[in-house]
This record gives sequence, structure tokens and C-alpha cells, in this order.
Amino acid sequence: MKRKIFYVFLVLCFALIFQPGTVFAAGEQIKVKGVDILKAPDQTVPCGSGTASYNPDTKTLTLENAVIDQDSSGKALIYGVEIQGEGITVELVGDNTISGHYGIYSGNPLNIKGTSGGSLTIHTAQDPSLSSFSCRGIFVEGGGLTVQDANLEVILGDIGKENGCAVYITGRDNLISNSHLKITAQSAGSSAADAKRQGINATGAYSLALSNNSSVVMENLDQGIGASGAEVVISESRLSIVEAEEYAVTCGNLEILYGAEVDAASKTGVAVGADDKIVVSGASANIESKQSNAIVCTNLQIKESSEVVAKGYWPAFYVVNNTVIDDSSVETESTADVGIFCQGPVEITESEVKATGGTGKGSILAHGDIAITGGTTEIGSGNISSRGDIHVGGTITSNGKPSYENIESGSGRVEYLDADYSKVDQAIAKAEALKKEDYENFEEVEKAIQAVVRGKNITDQEVVDGYAVAIETAISALKPVSSGQNVYKIVEGANQTIVAGTKKDVTIKVDGDFNKFSSLFVDGKEVAKENYTAAAGSTVITLKAEYVNTLPVGAHTITINFADGAAETKLTLTEDKDQGAGTEKDPSKDPSKDPSKDPSQGQTNRDESSPGTGDRLPIGWIVALICSAAIGLAAQRYRMKL
Repeated sequence: MKRKIFYVFLVLCFALIFQPGTVFAAGEQIKVKGVDILKAPDQTVPCGSGTASYNPDTKTLTLENAVIDQDSSGKALIYGVEIQGEGITVELVGDNTISGHYGIYSGNPLNIKGTSGGSLTIHTAQDPSLSSFSCRGIFVEGGGLTVQDANLEVILGDIGKENGCAVYITGRDNLISNSHLKITAQSAGSSAADAKRQGINATGAYSLALSNNSSVVMENLDQGIGASGAEVVISESRLSIVEAEEYAVTCGNLEILYGAEVDAASKTGVAVGADDKIVVSGASANIESKQSNAIVCTNLQIKESSEVVAKGYWPAFYVVNNTVIDDSSVETESTADVGIFCQGPVEITESEVKATGGTGKGSILAHGDIAITGGTTEIGSGNISSRGDIHVGGTITSNGKPSYENIESGSGRVEYLDADYSKVDQAIAKAEALKKEDYENFEEVEKAIQAVVRGKNITDQEVVDGYAVAIETAISALKPVSSGQNVYKIVEGANQTIVAGTKKDVTIKVDGDFNKFSSLFVDGKEVAKENYTAAAGSTVITLKAEYVNTLPVGAHTITINFADGAAETKLTLTEDKDQGAGTEKDPSKDPSKDPSKDPSQGQTNRDESSPGTGDRLPIGWIVALICSAAIGLAAQRYRMKL
């Protein structure tokens, strides 16, 4: 008896295993317009002029030109799409629309994918039957939302007494890639005064990433992105939050990377805030708060040629620990306080910084040390103040002019780094490469070098740079010594006149020994060697066209110097193409070179019936006749042999 029961049990098991039809995971349910699509004919639900269909093999719910706005009885929807199941993908084909208290709800991680530019518009508003629950456009309760290659728009309508959120995710990693998301809210309507319209709520999530040429645009909201504790990363994408009523972004960490663009503004609250760090690297950001701070964080880094503009009522930057600005452009402005405030140290390196505060307020204030190296820091009418030490190794300007008076240290230690003498050293090295005996007035160069005072600090950088200018000016004014031994002759190319802008080299040949050639001057100034070539034969100088084109119209003196003499000639540039003996002409346009007017080039009358010209056969015809005769003779001999 027991054996029979066992066999019956096996039969039933096999029957269940091989039963035809689709078997769904336990508890899996997907509702569209309130209809369980898993139980619908062909797993398809009509949606207006479009459809919603489900493929259990790929676990894909495809919305194709679907309009999901009411149930079968014509009632408004609480859930436009309700998903209970893991690994589900919502595919968008064509233009789709969902209206409901919850547009799309999923209790597990969800993928939304666009195909061939597929789009979805979600209208969400408070349903009277759910007055104690906030409405949400996309609600992924377990977190783990991925939006790929899609165009989404979420419109928040009347949210009643509860908050309304366009995208609500509560955990895991979340990604928007190669997609475009627009979030807007309608007018207040009958909503309660304390009900908030929010763009993205990712509180409790691990991360939220915006990447791969995506864009997120938010308008007319109370709150932009709320992701407390989460890491928000924006790379190669754009985020625009147009003047949120309270805040634009708040998160655990924020990274703006690799060409990303962020425009975020708020009215009453902090525009962009992070619990820990904000990093801007190789990107740009424009942040503004009308009544609070532009940026608030624990640690701030701006680097890799980033561009940041921050404006606030209170300090534009409010940083708890460290502020680092490296190789970037930063502009901060505060209406009622200092431009940059940091409770720790501030380090500015090789950057262009403009920090201005409100009337009577400072520009940069730190409780820790302040170090400025390289670049220019503009402080307007404010000052730089620190409770620690201040190290200045860059240019400080006040309203555009170098100024080092408004720098204050609570410790009394302000250190000015040494001035940069590199330009001076380069000018001196250039002078030392010249031979004093080759010039009549080399003492002017020596005076300029002797005027250099070493040991100055950065506050005298302008003076130090002036030393370099004075040396360079003296070198430019040097006059070569003329030995009087030889006055060389211009063999070819003397006193040339050319049309300005003809882009032609100018060649001058001198009868001097090439081995004694020393330098070339134009109008008393030495010509750099890269602007001409010198070759033997006796000496051939060729001014390059690129250099000639830099000379103004008019006459110029060319001096070719040798160790034992010099040669001199004129080069005139004119705007008139018909003037000047040196102006080059096109022989093809010279009537004297026209073959039709040259008797020696004339043709005799041609006999049209003749294969050649005149009375003579051309050589080609003669060769052809000889070859023909030879072939005929060979053929005749061959026949004779046969």
C-alpha cells in the first residue's frame, strides 16, 4: 500500500513538472491599470491606443505607446504600474503616459530602459483615498533603480497635505545613465503649506549616480535631491535645479567629475550641502543661495581645472575642516558675510580665485592656516584673515591692483614667500650668451643686470618682473660694432620691393665669407635665427615669409654682420601690386612672353589631310610605317616556308 502511494506521488510530481503553461515565481505579481498582467490573455493589457505586455522569459514589461490613467471602470488609479517581483525591467517603446497616486511602484530593484528613444511621462497627484500617504512618480521601495537610455518626465500635481516626490528610492545603488529626466511641479493648488514637493528622495540609499551624458532638470520644487547619507556622483552629465524653495542638493558625499555641469540654486536654505566631502574635479558648478550658504560641507576640494561660481547670503563656502583649491578658477561672493569661511586650513595653489564679502566683511576667513601659492587671489575691498599662520606665495590683488596690506594673522605670523626670479634669470642668461665686444652699447645691458636686487619676497613681485623687462629692453637696443675693415657688397637681391602679404621668402646674397657670418639685423634689432636661414655661397640669407609678413608697409634696413664687416641693403614693403622693381610677375601674363606674338614660335599652315604639320611626316608616323613593312616582310617569308 505504501509503495502504491509513493508511485502516485511520483506521478503527480512529474505531472506538475511537465504541465504546459507559464509558471511564475511565488508571490510575483505585476499589475497594469489594476490588472494582473501575469493572468491576462497573452500577458497583455490594452492601454488606450497602446499596450502593456510581459515576457516571463526575460522578465520584461514592455510599454508601447501605452496610456495608463484609469482602471476598467473608469476610476483614477492608485498604482499605474505595480510590481512585486525581482529582476523586472520596464521597457519603453514609443511615447507612454501614466497617471496615478504612484506612477510606477516596485517592491524590489527595478530597471527602466528606453528603446529607440522611448519615453514616459508620469503625472502624479494625491489620491483622496490615500490622504495620509505622499504621492510618488517612481517609487522603488527596496532601492536599486537603474534608468538606461530613457527619456522620463515626472509632473507633480496637487499633493494635498502630504509631501510629493517625483522619484523615491530607499536603498542600494541607483543609476541614471544616458538618460534624460525632467521633474516639474504645478502650482500650489489646494496643497497644505507645509507639504513639500521634492525631486529625488534617495535618503538611505548607498549611492545615486548620474553618468554617461545624462541630464536631470528640476523646476518649481521645494527640495531638489535629498540623499542624506548617500554618495551622489555626477560625471559627464548635467544637473540643473532651478531655484528650489529650500535646498537644491543635500547628501552624504558629492562628487562632480569629468566635464559634468551643475547649476543649482535655492531660496531659503543651503543650495548644496554634504555631510562629509564635496569634490569638483575637471568639471564646472554654478551654485547660489538667496538667503543662506551656497556650499556647506566638512571637506571641500576643487581641482583639475575646474570652474566654480558660488554666491550666498551667508559665506558662499562654509567648510568645517579643509578647503583645497588647486589649478582651478573659483569665484565666491557673499551678500552679508565673508566669501570663504573655513574652520580648518585653506590651501590655494596655482588658481585664479576671486573672493568678496559683504560691506565691511572679509574675503577669506579661516581658523586654521592659510597657504596661497601661485596664481592670483582677488579680495576686492575685503581682507584675508586667519587664527593661524598665513603663507603667501601668490599674487594678492585688491580691486585689480597688487595689494598685501589687508592680510591679518591672529598668531601674528605672516610669511611672504620669495619672489619668482625665473624671468630675470632667463634674461640674464640671454645677455651672457652675447659677446660684449660685438656691440657698441653693451654697457646698457650691464647696467640693467647690476640693478637687480636679490632676496625680495612676493610682495615685490612686480618690481622683480620689472628687472627682467629692463634687461630684455637693453638687449633689444644693442647696436652691433662695425669694425670698418670690410664693407661687403650685396651680390643679389639688393634693395628689393615686394608686396606686403605675398607670403614669399626674401633672399639676399652677399660676397662675404660664410664662415665669418655672425648675425642679421632688421631696423637695428637682431632677427631670431628661427626667422631666417643662412647658407654658404658666398653668404646667402633667406628671410622666411612668416617673418616678412610681420613687417609693416614701408622701407626697412637689412644689416648682415660678419666678424670683420657688414653689408647693408633696403627691403621695401608696398601695398601697390604694380610698384617696385622687385615685384614678382607672372610670365604667363606678360605680353612679351606670349608665344602667339613670337615669330620663332609660329606654326606653318597645316594641311588638314596630312597626318603631320607642314610638309614633313612626324617621327611617330615614320616609325609606324617601318614597323608595318617589317611585319609584312616577315609574314611573306613565313608563307614561303609553308
